[in-house]
Amino acid sequence: MDESSLPVVPAPIVAPGPAPSATTPRVPFHCSECGKSFRYRSDLRRHFARHTALKPHACPRCGKGFKHSFNLANHLRSHTGERPYRCSACPKGFRDSTGLLHHQHELQGRPAE
Repeated sequence: MDESSLPVVPAPIVAPGPAPSATTPRVPFHCSECGKSFRYRSDLRRHFARHTALKPHACPRCGKGFKHSFNLANHLRSHTGERPYRCSACPKGFRDSTGLLHHQHELQGRPAE
């Protein structure tokens, strides 16, 4: 077979770019319990709460403790009756976005994810 009968396949074009080490994100903070790595110290602190029984955010009304302040904020709505997440299809309101999301899936006749 001579070279003129072989199919011509163009060579892939490789764009120059940074060295692989420059594109690899730095993750300098590591969990001493499970080894998971984090880019920011604040993310490591939040994660580390999973490994402890500490619940530093206490409800001033009932004393229930929470690991994260956002969980306390949602819980406080159970005492105040606040339901800031409103359904656009009906008059129902929900304490958190997850409740609204489940409701919207029910309205559409499909299970929530």
